[in-house]
Amino acid sequence: MEPTITAPVGSFTELALEILQLASELDSQLARQNRKQTTFEFDTLQDLPVDINATREEFINKTHAAKRLALGANGILRELVFQFTDDIALRAIYDFGLAQHVPLDRPATFQEIGQASGLDASIVERILRHAMANHIFSEAPGQPSGRVIHTATSRLLATNPDALAAIGMLVKDLAPISTHLNEAILRWRDLPADERDEPTQAATAIVCGPGQTYFGLLKNDEARAARFSGAMRHFAEGTDGDVERMIASYSWGAFDTEGAVLVDIGGGTGGAAQAIATNTQHLQLVVQDLPDQVTKGAESLPSTLGSRIIFEAHDFFEAQPRRGVDAFFFRYILHNWSDKNAVRILKALVPGMKHGTRVLINEYVLPDGPETRCTQKFHRNLDLLMLAVWNAKERTETKWKDIIEAVDPKLRFKGSRPIEGSTLSIIEAVWEEPGATPVGNQLQTNIA
Repeated sequence: MEPTITAPVGSFTELALEILQLASELDSQLARQNRKQTTFEFDTLQDLPVDINATREEFINKTHAAKRLALGANGILRELVFQFTDDIALRAIYDFGLAQHVPLDRPATFQEIGQASGLDASIVERILRHAMANHIFSEAPGQPSGRVIHTATSRLLATNPDALAAIGMLVKDLAPISTHLNEAILRWRDLPADERDEPTQAATAIVCGPGQTYFGLLKNDEARAARFSGAMRHFAEGTDGDVERMIASYSWGAFDTEGAVLVDIGGGTGGAAQAIATNTQHLQLVVQDLPDQVTKGAESLPSTLGSRIIFEAHDFFEAQPRRGVDAFFFRYILHNWSDKNAVRILKALVPGMKHGTRVLINEYVLPDGPETRCTQKFHRNLDLLMLAVWNAKERTETKWKDIIEAVDPKLRFKGSRPIEGSTLSIIEAVWEEPGATPVGNQLQTNIA
């Protein structure tokens, strides 16, 4: 008898009835919000409340499961192996500015788009016909045929430079590097385990030269750096980038006292620090990052927060210069590094620790087992991307616990909690001196 690897899903009819129930619930929730019916031409599902987004995600997961079941084994593989053609179309749209060459208020013919982009009309047609299969662009109804109009997705690329930069970063910069992952694995696999986890041993070094890292590339390639910066701004606009949700998930009041200090490690220009300062009364915040980042942050800091936030240039692999810090904060930092280097970064904090010092990590937490919900696949997508481009990783809660406990026996793992309405979590650890009263965690169980 074949082993069962997933829970039974029932018949197509039973699955369809579950989907119908979710569709009805989602329609009702959206109607109560007075939202217009969403279409491929106009997306009205942005910035959904947490409860409605949860229904939408369950609806997506059920419909995706139904699609995969109906495709069957051969159909699933055929769909997967041809997904690289989506990248071909997206890269052409990016490189040739095709979204910008379709007016927002009227159709454009393939010939007009070709003239504007410098491409043969037949090439434009083939690229855009492929994109239309993904509801990127559409064709105006009626005659003559071949008149291209925008959908919500193509309009986003035409009007939002940061969204376009994100597409460019992924399909022009990261995807080509990622295809060389296997070469990187083979080149360094015979080294001892603790000698093959450096960023210079990622696929980036295969493509761009020995010793090269992706962040090193950004320093010397203005166009690539601009795409990366735009992409980070775009991703910050989504629910995962919503700092307020992160703020609501933790009891900052536990150390929001006169003289208390929180150090934001790798805090960039201070976006997260500003949000924390706005939501606390007394906490002093120190943003540590590379010199160019802290210079920009200090120059752009609102005057109303000038007494609460300071910027310091610091290499987080070097010993922490501050002493008696109440909390250290990381956001989107440690997933850029291997376990060995993540431990190095955390060990560098030890000189700044005292009993009760908290280490707060705002990152993704992978499930410990397999995950088949399509809305959760993003974590696995990102994990493979980190492996290929940075020789780094996303982590399960068990792995987070392992690296924290490898720092020092005094640094105690307290747990992690998902941020409601986000795919991110907060991981908490506390420095506890022997014989002192243990410190409880401050992860919120009820998130506002």
